[in-house]
Amino acid sequence: MNQIYMPHKLERSSAVKYSSGKHSPAEVIEGIRLQPLIDLKTNTQVGSEVLTYFHDNVDVVDFFRSLTPAQYLSLFFWQANVLSHEKIRGLFFINLPVCVLSDKASIERLLDSLFSARVAIEIQDPERLGDMSLAARHRLVAGIMRLQEAGWSIWMDDVTSELVDTVNALNVQFAGVKTDREELLLRHKDPQALTGLINKIRPQGVPVLVEGIENDDDRLHAINSGATLGQGFLWPERIINETCPDDVFLAPVTEDVHPPQGKGRGKKQDWKHALIRHLQLLSETSSGQSWLTTRELAEDLGISIYTMRQRLMILVQEGHAICMKTGKGRNNILHWRAT
Repeated sequence: MNQIYMPHKLERSSAVKYSSGKHSPAEVIEGIRLQPLIDLKTNTQVGSEVLTYFHDNVDVVDFFRSLTPAQYLSLFFWQANVLSHEKIRGLFFINLPVCVLSDKASIERLLDSLFSARVAIEIQDPERLGDMSLAARHRLVAGIMRLQEAGWSIWMDDVTSELVDTVNALNVQFAGVKTDREELLLRHKDPQALTGLINKIRPQGVPVLVEGIENDDDRLHAINSGATLGQGFLWPERIINETCPDDVFLAPVTEDVHPPQGKGRGKKQDWKHALIRHLQLLSETSSGQSWLTTRELAEDLGISIYTMRQRLMILVQEGHAICMKTGKGRNNILHWRAT
C-alpha cells in the first residue's frame, strides 16, 4: 500500500503543509501503523506492512513529496530499527520509492545494513516507471538485483491493469506482487477484472497479494480470482506510538558517510574504529552512565551532525556494541553510548 493513501478511519482534516524548515519529524510523525498480511487459504498472518502514522492535520502527500532519497531511507531505517525488537510473525514490509532504489548511494546504505532478514522492500510507486529514462530504469534494475543478491526480498506494490505490462517489462523476478486497492473495486463493473490482472502477473510465478479487503465478500472474490495473500481493514491494524527523533531528517551534506578510500586496505573503515573507541573511552570515564547526543559526538570528532548520525546508525545496523535511545522532552533527540 502506498503510504500516501490514508484510510477513512485515519483521514486528517484541515491538513497542514509539511516544511522541514518549520516542522520537526516529532511534530509530524506520531508512530508506526502495522497492517497484517494474511494467507487467504489458512487465514493466518504471514507479515506486516509498515506505514507511517501521522499527527493530526498533516498533509501526507506534501510530506512524502518533500523527502529526498536520503530522507526516505532515513525514515526506512528508523522504522526498521523501531521494529527490530517487535516479536511479530513474518517479515515487515516497508515502502521505498523508485528514486531510492535507482540511487547508487542509497543502495550502498541498504547493503551496509543488517535488516534484510526481517524486512522486505515494497516499491511503492510503479506509476513512476513510465516517466523514467532508459538509463534510470537500468539503474533501478541493477539496484534491485544487487539487493536481491544480498538477500533482500523485493516486492512490487500497487500494480494495476494499466501498469502490469510496464512492471513485467522490467524483467525482474520479484519476491511477490501486490495489486492496487482500486483493482478489487472493479469487480462491480467487470467480475473478471481482478482475475485478468492476476493472470498477467502469474507468468512471474510469484505470490500475489490483493489489497483493499474490507469484508468477507472482498476476501472470497480475491481467493476466487487466484490471489494467495490479502490485506485490508477486514483485519485490525496495530499502532505503535513512537516519537520520531528530530535528527532523522537532517539535510544531507556533501561529506560522505564513507570517506574516500586512501592507499592501502582498511582506510575506508578507519572512522568505525575511531568512533567506537571514542564511545568506549567516554563510557569508561563516566562509569558507563553518560549518554551523548549526535551533535555532541559530531562536535567531538569534528564532522557534520548528519554524517555522525549516519555513521552511528551503520554501527548499530552492523551489530557493534552501541546503544541508542530517544531523549525525553520536546526535542526527542537521539542519545548514544557504548555498551
